[in-house]
Amino acid sequence: MNSNLFLNIFDNISFGLKDIFDILIVAALIYLAIVVFQRTKSAPIIAGIIVLFIIYSLSIFFNLELTEKIFRSIFGFFLIITAIIFQKELRRFFEIAGIIGLMNKQTPLYEDLTKTIVNAAEIFIRKKIGALIVFPGLESIDRHLEGGYYLAGRISEPLLLSIFDPSSPGHDGAVIIEGDKIKKFATHLPLAENVRAVRNFGTRHRAALGLSEVSDALIVAVSEEKGTVSICRDKSFKTLQNAQELKNILDDFFEEKFPQDKMANSKKWLRKNTPQIILSLFSALVIWLISK
Repeated sequence: MNSNLFLNIFDNISFGLKDIFDILIVAALIYLAIVVFQRTKSAPIIAGIIVLFIIYSLSIFFNLELTEKIFRSIFGFFLIITAIIFQKELRRFFEIAGIIGLMNKQTPLYEDLTKTIVNAAEIFIRKKIGALIVFPGLESIDRHLEGGYYLAGRISEPLLLSIFDPSSPGHDGAVIIEGDKIKKFATHLPLAENVRAVRNFGTRHRAALGLSEVSDALIVAVSEEKGTVSICRDKSFKTLQNAQELKNILDDFFEEKFPQDKMANSKKWLRKNTPQIILSLFSALVIWLISK
């Protein structure tokens, strides 16, 4: 293939302002998809789809008629199969797209809240009292919750200790934190599909992992049998070494989801997500070129 072919291809393409907006919109959608698949740990499946997409693109570029016809004939069925396989991921995609407008939501300072949670966790660990505390991120978790009682009470150590006291009727449920208040208590969370990750723990930890599989919330679980504290986030489960580690994780979570210094957080976000942004822009450009 000589260089004249590439020159002829680009000579026939006109590029204007509307094309820039077109590419940026597609890139934004691709970026959202990447974020969802990263959070849901679906990388192996999406990698297979990318390989198929590359093969299809090459068949068009090199005019491989048979390969192109086969891909086109199965394309309609492929979309249906993909929608079935990724129905949970697609729901997350639309939820994340819908919360973009909430990025500027005003939130309180979390220093006192973190201190209260860490102090309460130390007491739970020492006395081997089970606890389950949920910190929602930007995604709504309401549809994943069952039961519980609305409280809207300002969070404090005595209040947490009374809720999770073994003699309390709501001690087996979860506490939902919203701002600096306990929104609900005695709430039931969805159980995790990945049972192996929490095989050495009870239902409380499986519920914590379950909510992390379907939302961007951070969940703190204290084991009454082991006297340990664990956190679940983005389908991941981790048992912590001490309360100071819990404080650091909570601080990082609040800074990421509800930053006080939005400019500094934007720069940090840009550095962290540069590979995904570049991949999204490149993919959108390739799709745009193929469509011409």
